[in-house]
Amino acid sequence: MVKKPGQTVYDGRTVTFESDGSVSAGDAVMLNSSGQVTPALDGDLIGIVSDTVGSHSAGDMVEVHVTGIVVGNVASGVTAGSTSGLTVGASADGDNAGELISGGDEAHAFSDEGGAFKGASLDTGYAAVHLG
Repeated sequence: MVKKPGQTVYDGRTVTFESDGSVSAGDAVMLNSSGQVTPALDGDLIGIVSDTVGSHSAGDMVEVHVTGIVVGNVASGVTAGSTSGLTVGASADGDNAGELISGGDEAHAFSDEGGAFKGASLDTGYAAVHLG
């Protein structure tokens, strides 16, 4: 069974936020200066966009997982159990808005990028991410 980006592996808490219109399921997000969720590039991670989010516009409300284990967008090479954890920020490829990278304590990878977790396979660019 393949888990989709933004789908929960183990349920946690989901909160609804106004979107800036540019987020996709599985994206790591932060709040912009208008209080809307936007793909995280720097700043504070607030969660991962739910798989319930489809096509939408700026100002629409979207669900964001703020705790639990969720299929999230991660940089290539992220591995499970890394003691450094995950954070948002610049990665080697430079094109990483909404992507979690190694080196922080804002989240933790419970699977390798593109690997499997608890019998569910994950697409390339995604991992089972523990929030909160």
